[in-house]
Amino acid sequence: MKHLPLYFSFSVTSYQMAVKTVKLTHRNDYAFISLHVDEENNSRYVQNAKKICHLLDKHHLKIIADISPRSLKMFKQKSYIALAKMLHLSIFRVDYGLSINEINKLAKQMPIAVNASTMNIDDIKKIKSINKNIIAIHNFYPRPETGLDLTTFSKMTNAIRALDIPVMAFISSNAFSRGPLYQ
Repeated sequence: MKHLPLYFSFSVTSYQMAVKTVKLTHRNDYAFISLHVDEENNSRYVQNAKKICHLLDKHHLKIIADISPRSLKMFKQKSYIALAKMLHLSIFRVDYGLSINEINKLAKQMPIAVNASTMNIDDIKKIKSINKNIIAIHNFYPRPETGLDLTTFSKMTNAIRALDIPVMAFISSNAFSRGPLYQ
């Protein structure tokens, strides 16, 4: 039976949890990591991110990195492609602070994951016209007041799926809760 890929989320500040979680993965599963979360930023953030990305790459996971202009500053890189090479990133999930022109430029160079919770459908169409290798990922909401209601979630998901783009969403763990609220 063929293994369908699974998608795991990893926190830069939880290396020991990452070590345990990679044991559940298969070659070519996906690992989601955010490279600009305020709540995780500390003096060891960059070092921890490099360590986790090395672990994920060693286990042959495809790393999806949530990025913003802040990511370049934090990792002292001049370009997103340099950041991708340094951390073994496979896909950029474009997030806050990137213009559609910047996203389109990145889409010419590597696969893109769009924000299914916030991105305009016309912009998603433009990105797909540049790079057919596109996916959409909904936000993970650690705060109850910031989530999408089911109607909005369904409407956005169906519109993106109508473009023949796979849509993903996170399922919270019962064993581990993400900060800052840990709910």
